[in-house]
Amino acid sequence: MTTSTNCLTCKGDRLNAPTCACPAAKFEDNLSVICPKCNFRCATCQTSTTNCLTCKGDRISPATCSCPTGTFEDLASQLCPVCNNKCLTCITNSNNCQSCKGNRINLPNCLCPSGYFEDNSSINCPTCNNKCLTCTSSASNCILCKGNRVNPPTCSCPSGYWDDNSATNCQ
Repeated sequence: MTTSTNCLTCKGDRLNAPTCACPAAKFEDNLSVICPKCNFRCATCQTSTTNCLTCKGDRISPATCSCPTGTFEDLASQLCPVCNNKCLTCITNSNNCQSCKGNRINLPNCLCPSGYFEDNSSINCPTCNNKCLTCTSSASNCILCKGNRVNPPTCSCPSGYWDDNSATNCQ
């Protein structure tokens, strides 16, 4: 069905006589009275459901209308929710990391490597202090001690040794 420029009224879902154009998020297929819907990723399209002219929401690149880096395609909501703070990219849900931010390792979880801890705000996992082999929540909250140190979480020097506050081993 070709649009006309001399209609008095429009059929189907067409708007604005005399042109009877398709409404937003639909396109002219030159066949139907009812204009077909654009793909859910498209704000506007032409000639086919997936030939997007503009994208919905924060989607990028009209050729694909993909979700931007740091978000993922949620088919249920048809939105691009943000990946969790550990993921550079994720897929299917916010915790299924495809690549990690900063110095995180172990896909898909993106954990801090040994000798570092998660502070839930930094791109890179901060380093544990010189007393800790591993730590949690803060640089000085040791899980395991370095060298000859004892008594986590403080990792103090054993009796008869002193701490110079920089060396791994007590002196």
